[in-house]
Amino acid sequence: QNSVYIRNDQSASVQVKLDVAKMKAPGLYNGKIYAARSGNSNINEFSLMATVVIPHEFTVENNFKKSFSGKLAAGKIERYFVNVPAGASAMRITLKSKEGEYTSSKFRVHDPDGKDVYVSPTLTSFENEESISKTFYDLLSGVYEVVATGFYKAKDISNYDLKIEFEQVAPIGLSLLTKRNSDVEVINNSNRVKQYSLNGIIEGYEKEYSVELNGIKEFPITINSEVEKKVFNLSLSKDDFNKITDFAFLIVDDNGKAVAKSSLSYKDGKLTFDNGGFNDSTKFTLKLLPGFAHAGSFLTLNIREENIFKNKESFVITSQNKSVVSIYPSVTEKLNCEFYTPKMKIEHDQKFIGKIYLTPKSESEIKLEIPVHIKLSEEVI
Repeated sequence: QNSVYIRNDQSASVQVKLDVAKMKAPGLYNGKIYAARSGNSNINEFSLMATVVIPHEFTVENNFKKSFSGKLAAGKIERYFVNVPAGASAMRITLKSKEGEYTSSKFRVHDPDGKDVYVSPTLTSFENEESISKTFYDLLSGVYEVVATGFYKAKDISNYDLKIEFEQVAPIGLSLLTKRNSDVEVINNSNRVKQYSLNGIIEGYEKEYSVELNGIKEFPITINSEVEKKVFNLSLSKDDFNKITDFAFLIVDDNGKAVAKSSLSYKDGKLTFDNGGFNDSTKFTLKLLPGFAHAGSFLTLNIREENIFKNKESFVITSQNKSVVSIYPSVTEKLNCEFYTPKMKIEHDQKFIGKIYLTPKSESEIKLEIPVHIKLSEEVI
């Protein structure tokens, strides 16, 4: 197709054929599509930008890991596009300086929706080999972007090594855990035997609820002395997010002073309230301040309220009555959780949250975290 007829005030679609032979190497490719009136006219009516991403692939052949090296001037960037392999449960990114060479750099990570999810600290080294590393869990399917950045105040060219690797041991069909239903199944999607030691932590408890909003709304809240922090995870549907121009939320004390504040840049966001030594009787107010594009609008705000303990409580994880496990390729392994009743009592509409840790024998391997929800009701106990 090399022509299209566009009527007044109507849209049209055009099929574009890409020359794959020119886009073999991973990276970002930009091009322009030009449109001219049919006939003998050579005047361009309009043009469109076309962008194609060829990501780096992580497979059994490269053991689900890749390494890169580069040089960056101050303020310059290098972009790496990473396709998450099927069955991946974690991604670890390591930025390392080269021995005997200068570096002052960091890395950023954007998820498949383009959302900025992490910015690392700046790694500065004059001649020693140093590194910073970050592991990401709950991965979205699709292409992540990792951006190596030269610090804008760098005194010289930054030399760096970047390593990206994926873990292929993943949980299967996680559900609410109880004392009667306390098993978690994991599968090894790689081609190597994986060995781990096992342990579990109850980190706190959470509650989920929804709030209807057509203007500013306030809620009284308290923070227990045994709670280290409260985390409010707030989300809107895409339709409701399009109804607002901005959305702020904050927590104020009795004097109206803000002790925590945040806002929505995307359809979901987070507000963290640290316990600064408040006693149980201290009262606070959660204020939700949506800015609607049109008067008379309303929306539904979904809230997941986490309460994180100061003193985490552990529970036992075993496989075949052992606290270590070997997981063979393509084999499902069952992990059993042995719960004890935590000291803190929670309401019937709340549930405990925790993590199962699979720690490899070698530090070069990725430590796995499996988030779990636990219900230890009176009936179950």
